[in-house]
Amino acid sequence: MVAGLVSVAAAAAWVLRRVCSSCHEDGRAESGQDLAKHHHPIKHPHIPQLVDFPAAIVDDALHGLVRADPRLRILKGHRVVVRSDIDTFKQDHVCIISGGGSGHEPAHVGYIGDGMLAAAVAGDVFASPPTSAVLAAIRACAGPKGVLLVVKNYTGDRLNFGLAVEQARFEGLLVDMVIVGDDCALPREKSKAGRRGLAGTVLMHKVLGAMAEAGRDLASLSNAAAHLSRGLGTAGVALSPCQVPGRQPSFHLEPGTCGIGVGIHGESGAAEIPFTSASAICRDLLDIMLNQGKIANRAYMTQPQRNVSRYALLINNLGATSQLELGVAAMAALDHLIEDVGVFVPRVYMGTFMTSMNMAGVSLTLLDLDALPAEALEQWLDAPTTAPAWPGPTLLGGTKQFVVRRDEPPITVPAPHSSEAEETTALQRTPSEISYSTDLLGKAIKGACEALFSGEPELSRLDAIVGDGDCGTTMTEGARSVLEQLQVGRLALHNPAQLLQQLATIAQENMGGTSGAVYSIFFAAASSCLNDRDVVRAPLASLVTMALTAGIDAVMKYGGAQQGDRTMLDVLVPLHHYLDRHGSAEQPIDVGAVATLVEEASHATADMNATCGRSSYVPDHLLRGHPDPGARAVAMWVQGALHRHPRR
Repeated sequence: MVAGLVSVAAAAAWVLRRVCSSCHEDGRAESGQDLAKHHHPIKHPHIPQLVDFPAAIVDDALHGLVRADPRLRILKGHRVVVRSDIDTFKQDHVCIISGGGSGHEPAHVGYIGDGMLAAAVAGDVFASPPTSAVLAAIRACAGPKGVLLVVKNYTGDRLNFGLAVEQARFEGLLVDMVIVGDDCALPREKSKAGRRGLAGTVLMHKVLGAMAEAGRDLASLSNAAAHLSRGLGTAGVALSPCQVPGRQPSFHLEPGTCGIGVGIHGESGAAEIPFTSASAICRDLLDIMLNQGKIANRAYMTQPQRNVSRYALLINNLGATSQLELGVAAMAALDHLIEDVGVFVPRVYMGTFMTSMNMAGVSLTLLDLDALPAEALEQWLDAPTTAPAWPGPTLLGGTKQFVVRRDEPPITVPAPHSSEAEETTALQRTPSEISYSTDLLGKAIKGACEALFSGEPELSRLDAIVGDGDCGTTMTEGARSVLEQLQVGRLALHNPAQLLQQLATIAQENMGGTSGAVYSIFFAAASSCLNDRDVVRAPLASLVTMALTAGIDAVMKYGGAQQGDRTMLDVLVPLHHYLDRHGSAEQPIDVGAVATLVEEASHATADMNATCGRSSYVPDHLLRGHPDPGARAVAMWVQGALHRHPRR
């Protein structure tokens, strides 16, 4: 019986080795195509991810990175990436190695290059790499100057990297290891394991890598790391959990809350708190690091001295945070550090440095620039590197800083060529030669604006099918600005060219987005064609026709659209054709016919295929039956303007 059990166990082990091993006989890590023979593809429990086979995600990613960058190589038989010139480089330099579980990209492979890492070791997602892989990396990088391992403070990493160090030393290799623990969110008594290693590890890579590139020896690098650790702090906040491929989301957050004090392995954070504002959250994170807030027993960093202390600030995307949000976080963090805490921030880095898969959130890291005795850290942070994931500083300011403070006025933008006097003259001009009623024109403009206010829900609903649903708000913002200028008498109703130029400026400055640009081009071109004193003597219908001709031509020229492409032109062009045929002093315009024409033209776009603009990226079957929001907006403001006319 025992013999039978042993046979079964041996057979099972053989099968597992054949099916689940990460290496072929030639030592190449298996790709997703190889594993397809053995594993079922991923089942999507929530949002689909760009993954073929969960078991192969790390190998596929590493092979993709190496194939895309000829400066990198994979060690045969291991998830270890080294610089391609490692055999030459290690002869004259200490080699810096880092690594850990995958899922934190661009860490750590993205930091391999001159002036940073010589190699990186990858484990499974959120799992420490095996000792054998770490030892293989040490052997590949060991030269006369030695190897320094930079390891984040997690139990698995400490054990596996530490064991590899001991084995390498037994083999006679010169190697040392430093532990990075920069987390400031957990209280000191929370865990005996100490502070977790977070995004501050990347700054450690940069400083130590630059020192190694400059020829520093192993002992000096280890000593520098100890000093850097005492001046390094990180705190993060999660707005959503992450999701490892093939698994459920890592934790749950109640609506309107966020997890403060998160790590990078899907942890939910030290506390779940109400989300109030970006500024408040960033202030809390910084106060935790600097021991200035209400949360006690987290004094990991030295308390700052006002007008003396100097820091590098790193704003890190935890995975799914937009650049816009990172910019807001940067503003909030700098504002608090400079104005409230009163410290200098000569170096700022913003981007994606160390992630937790697709977690939405941000971490802030502070590095005391005077942490090293007798030398400033700027020289090492600013040293060149070829590591693809290192962006360089976004702000440079010597020993102080180069930041616009609250009380400093921004630089004034030079005024346009046209002067205030010219605009005032246009407003006060006596319109003896004008052939239309300015009172009628003002009422038409007011009616157009009010029609857009009423139509905002419909425009937003239609635009949500195409993209972000902002058409309604964009149009009403423009209409609101026009109406405000009309009510205070700032619109040049007596001067068609000047009026259209004012509308172009309002569209550009107040509407924003593509709609703002298109309307600005339309009104500017229309203005240019009417910039003649003799033109204003023409009937109003003729003026409108001339303006439409120039505006439509400009939109077609710069936008690339034509009638039939499912855009605003599908209403403007038929309107132009009608006015060109029927608009004259002898034959007044049939307001009802025009209103019907633009209504029908706008709804006809529901059966058109989109070939221009954002709608062209949406499958036709999703657009079918829904008119184009831009076309509907034109119909709305045209009808609004006409309804202010007396019926003829």
